[in-house]
Amino acid sequence: KGIIFTCYGKFVNDLPEGKHTFKFVDGEGYCFYKNGNKEGKEYYFYTDGQRRIRVFKDGKVIDDYYL
Repeated sequence: KGIIFTCYGKFVNDLPEGKHTFKFVDGEGYCFYKNGNKEGKEYYFYTDGQRRIRVFKDGKVIDDYYL
């Protein structure tokens, strides 16, 4: 849904690390990185009230669902 247009977070050795927040056309969210790969849960909060969670392990999606 929409295009991500801003993302904030820490980088270590030019790789994303830790919590990153982002905003996109129709919402916002946050995710976590470890050694440059997404790790754990990524949360999306849409302006229409929908919520989505994607779960990552070693940078790969292992679950994706809406609440």
